[in-house]
Amino acid sequence: WLEIQEPEAVEEAQAIPGDLITGFGNVYSLNRDDQGNFYTTYFNNEGRNILLKTHPDGTRSSLYETFAADRFIEDVFVGEEIYLLEVKYRDPSDEGSDYGIVKELNGTEIYDAARNRDHINNRYQRGRLAISPSGVAYISNWVSNQVIKAQGAGEVIGMISGDGSIFKEPRDLVFDKAGNLYIANAGKRQIIRVNPQGEIEVFAGTGEEGLLDAQRDFAQFDFPEELGVDGQGNLYIFDTGSDIIRKIGTDGFVTTLPNTLLDEFQTGSGRPFIAAGFTVDDFGNLYAIDQLNGKIRKQNPLQLKGTPGHDDVGTHSVVLQVVDEYGKTSFKEFTITVDAAPVFSSETEFSQPENEEAGVVFTAEATHSLGVKLTFSLGDELD
Repeated sequence: WLEIQEPEAVEEAQAIPGDLITGFGNVYSLNRDDQGNFYTTYFNNEGRNILLKTHPDGTRSSLYETFAADRFIEDVFVGEEIYLLEVKYRDPSDEGSDYGIVKELNGTEIYDAARNRDHINNRYQRGRLAISPSGVAYISNWVSNQVIKAQGAGEVIGMISGDGSIFKEPRDLVFDKAGNLYIANAGKRQIIRVNPQGEIEVFAGTGEEGLLDAQRDFAQFDFPEELGVDGQGNLYIFDTGSDIIRKIGTDGFVTTLPNTLLDEFQTGSGRPFIAAGFTVDDFGNLYAIDQLNGKIRKQNPLQLKGTPGHDDVGTHSVVLQVVDEYGKTSFKEFTITVDAAPVFSSETEFSQPENEEAGVVFTAEATHSLGVKLTFSLGDELD
């Protein structure tokens, strides 16, 4: 009675009104809070850079807008506060054009690249943003091959590999619930982990180009760019080099997920799906933006489902076996317990006085297998 339900992709919400300009970079980032609200940064066909909030009921509200063709909202981080990474297109002939700031939605500045030029190999800012539980901003810069730490009035307070020796084109950053920071080191085809004590390690990937699923030390990636983490600590990687999604489980094994989220499909407009923006919720549901049509797609995780019958009461041992393309197998064992349905254990008799008009009431007790007793009654008016 148990069956494996394969992941399926569905359209979750219309995140962006109307059509977007076709081409690269119209949608820059996607995030989601614990209440199910989505946050999207994008450049619309009127030349506006917008942070849009999409509510669970599908309604939308604009939280922030700028009307400037030379700058855009690169990323948004949603925690107790909302933080923006806003950058400016670089004019090589003008040093004053270097622009990259992190600020809260209310305008409080956390970091300004122009004021910290001595710390940065290349002042042009392109990257992603993550905020630690203590309020420290971590900003990746794939132009300077650095990850910067900033806090307070916008000053740099530290650097992860300030000389650029560890990172090559670092992209997305994400914290897990234990306070570990994961960084997609895309140019070196690896995932970097920084623990709460500041210790740095290569968490996954040999550095060789490939798509090998294996223990994280021996796995291979193509171009790992976007990251997400669920409530159990599983790490998800959008490997944009091959348009696939990888998962690093809590057991340290890297697997390639069924790719229904990123499969191309034709919409009513006849245009193919192009992914932009990627995020994960606590339950392992994956989300991406359909860039050309402005819709959010959702992919459910692999699920084991079933409806037990009376004959299935009891404890069942279940073994899941996975066979990869090389013929190697992996096993997962666990038990499932099916409780018995409530069973009537006793019946209460009743009597009715002669010539007295009264409702006839039947009562009985049912005892659940867990020992919970319920009382049922049925009167002449079907109470």
